[in-house]
Amino acid sequence: MCVANCLKTLVEHKENVNKHSYGKKNHNDEGRSKFGVFALTTIVNSSATMLKDRYYASHFGTTVAATTQVPKVTYFLWGVRDCMVIGSSFILPDIMCDVLTKNSDLERTTALRISQFACPVLAQFVSIRMNDALLIIICRTLPKGFN
Repeated sequence: MCVANCLKTLVEHKENVNKHSYGKKNHNDEGRSKFGVFALTTIVNSSATMLKDRYYASHFGTTVAATTQVPKVTYFLWGVRDCMVIGSSFILPDIMCDVLTKNSDLERTTALRISQFACPVLAQFVSIRMNDALLIIICRTLPKGFN
């Protein structure tokens, strides 16, 4: 998450400078900036996680587990899971904040705090189920007698 926080800070600083320099907010730049933070964070976090998992499997797992081919669909599902978790931390809170301020009498700062807390927590309920599904897929492909 260090990468995400650094990128988000840089993007917010750029948006503040632009807002003060030009006097208005450009929603097109804001959307591109959010997508850039999301995409780069996903790439860095997913790559680091896969490298870590491969290292752990080869150094601490059994020989069979380290050499067993992981089904290709699991990489896609891991990517979806990572995108969902990262999006729930950095993109979804802003969207939920806007919905809360429009549909309730909450102030923007309060709605944003609620959103920043609730979105990642709620995303974990879905991501846990996805992780369980991934483990089931992997375990079904292990050689007989291993699982």
